[in-house]
Amino acid sequence: MKFFRPLLVATALVVVPNTFAQQTTSSERPPLITDVYFPVGFVAGSSALMTTTDWRNLMPNSELLKNDLSWDTGDQTSFGRGRYVGEYRPGDPNSVPAFEVSIGLDMGRKQGADARFEKQLRVGASYLGTGSSYRNWWRSATGRYDTLTSSLNGQTSFVDTTWNETYSAEYRFSRIGLNASYILRKRTPNKWSWYVGIGGMVGTTFNASASVEHRIYTEANTSVPDYPELGGYFDNEEREEMHVATTAWGAAYALAGIDLRLGRTNPFWSSVHLFNELRPAMMFNTVPGSKLASTAAIQNLFGLRLDLR
Repeated sequence: MKFFRPLLVATALVVVPNTFAQQTTSSERPPLITDVYFPVGFVAGSSALMTTTDWRNLMPNSELLKNDLSWDTGDQTSFGRGRYVGEYRPGDPNSVPAFEVSIGLDMGRKQGADARFEKQLRVGASYLGTGSSYRNWWRSATGRYDTLTSSLNGQTSFVDTTWNETYSAEYRFSRIGLNASYILRKRTPNKWSWYVGIGGMVGTTFNASASVEHRIYTEANTSVPDYPELGGYFDNEEREEMHVATTAWGAAYALAGIDLRLGRTNPFWSSVHLFNELRPAMMFNTVPGSKLASTAAIQNLFGLRLDLR
């Protein structure tokens, strides 16, 4: 409630004077800027597929990635985070928070209030939280380490050793950019309305970094239950992390949304709207040292719209 109270006060300072001015100047041309949007939500989608060569181009100064990794020939899915314990484990799609601030420009002012649809150009700025791409290289081998023979009963027991080696790489980045969309909104006196449109985003990454970790894990397993000290493990790790240059990104999307007006007679509440908007999108990303890649994504936004008319 402490957050919404100053927001409502600020809204009143914007909406009420504008409503009064509109009533006193109804003969003038309608205003160009008609709405202000404050949506928040998330973007979910797959990560770009990156080959071993792509990771080496991303981190050209990495000593770990200069090692021979040709022994890992397994597939890497766009959703996967690599292989774990000898098999592929599908990871969740990347899901990051999204924030926007935008204004709506009335593109249908010449049509008057009798038109069935409002035509609006919405422009603003967008922020997408930290996204990431992953890759794992993995191999394992198990062999007989020792054979033990009891001096009491001659029983034979075995000590086996399992050897695992992994390279784990991660690329992290945040995105900021400009957003523009063309919207057709259904005119209706009711509280509920709907709208559709198309749009695009273009921007740059920031706070980009990449890391790679090399781990060797050796475990000894014995079939002698009374002597657990014959077992054991050895774990050795190396890690590198480095800053990555910023790159451009973009998106093209369609959109569909529903809108709820909070009032019908009160000038203030009739200017305050809540909305939910869904955007199936195609994202375009450039990884440093690699070619442009495209991935599918879905964006879901919830927010506040202030009608300034």
